[in-house]
This record gives sequence, structure tokens and C-alpha cells, in this order.
Amino acid sequence: KLDVIANDILKRALRFTGRLGVLASEEEDTPVDLMPRDPSTKKVLIDEGEKYVAVFDPLDGSSNVDAGIPTGTIIGIYEHDETCKIDPDALEEDRTKQENLCLANTLQPGTNLVAAAYCLYSSSTFLVLTLGAGTYGFTLDETIGEFVLSHPNIKIPECSSIMSFNEANTPSWDRPLQDTFAKWRTGTGKSGKKFSSRYIGSMVGDV
Repeated sequence: KLDVIANDILKRALRFTGRLGVLASEEEDTPVDLMPRDPSTKKVLIDEGEKYVAVFDPLDGSSNVDAGIPTGTIIGIYEHDETCKIDPDALEEDRTKQENLCLANTLQPGTNLVAAAYCLYSSSTFLVLTLGAGTYGFTLDETIGEFVLSHPNIKIPECSSIMSFNEANTPSWDRPLQDTFAKWRTGTGKSGKKFSSRYIGSMVGDV
């Protein structure tokens, strides 16, 4: 599967940065060691000397590959909790408690992100990145093998006439959201605009 291959590639790349304390992937049930020597075992990676926590979906929209729909990679970076310490001489039971506290680093709110990015793989390859002060888009120039700034200072438009929802989930939405969605479709909302719906089931493609 492409998502498994992408997961292994990202883990290898992130491993060799030498800057990670914890890593969590959408393809893994729990935060794991980047590339364990024994594939049958998945050890939690806790390294006191590292600084960042990486969370990612290696290949968003992979189920749509056969239909030729764009796919992408989504990455979030958090600060590693410097107070998180692992005592190598502690008993196994105590170490498990310590590790669980450290692994909570992967469950931080989005407001704690120090960097976030996504790559879109389509007719061109795009990288959209923010370090907390502005969002910038880069396009891969295959002739030089580099990403070139192509979309400086990206902002969400204040007004739009396009919405993107998985309408199959409409019955499970809260009533206020259902009402708002219905008004957007019929043009009876506050803006008076009738919205068009575009949804392909791949976050990076929809964005």
C-alpha cells in the first residue's frame, strides 16, 4: 500500500533529523519508534535529548488513489515537554507511567503547534507551510529539484460561495449546523448566497 510506504519514508526522514522526542503517525495505533530493527515490535520513542514532537498523516486520501484523485501529506510539529524525564534505572512499571505522561505530548491542542504543513500531490507538487507567522505555498520545480515560493502570505477569503462537507454525515450533525448547511444550499442564509458543494474526501485536495 502507498500509505504504508509513505509512512516508512517519513519515519526514516524524521529519524535522521535527530530532533524528535516523540512521533505519532495516522498509520500507527500508538506513538512508536521511528524505524524499529524488529518490524514485529513497536517500541515507544522517548529520548530526553530531543526537542520536538511530530504528528502526521503520511498519505491523506490514499483510498482515492485508484480514482486519480489528489493525495497529500499532513504534518504538525509541537514542542517537546522538557520536563518529561525518563529514568533508565526505574522499574518497568514506573517507567511505563513516565512514558505515558511523555506520550501525552502527541495529544496537544492545535494552538500549541510551532509549525504545520501539508504537501499536495497532483498535477504539480505543492508544499504549504506555516511557522506561526503567515502561511506560504511552494511549488516543486522539477528542473532544479527545489520548492519555489509561489503563493506568498496565503489567507482564507473573507467571503466565499463554496462549501466542502461530507454530506453523508448530515444526519449526525448538530441541529444548528444542519440548519446552516441547508441555508447555504438554498441561498437563504445571512449572506444570501447559494453555495456550491465541492468535496472529494481528501483534506489536502479539498483545501
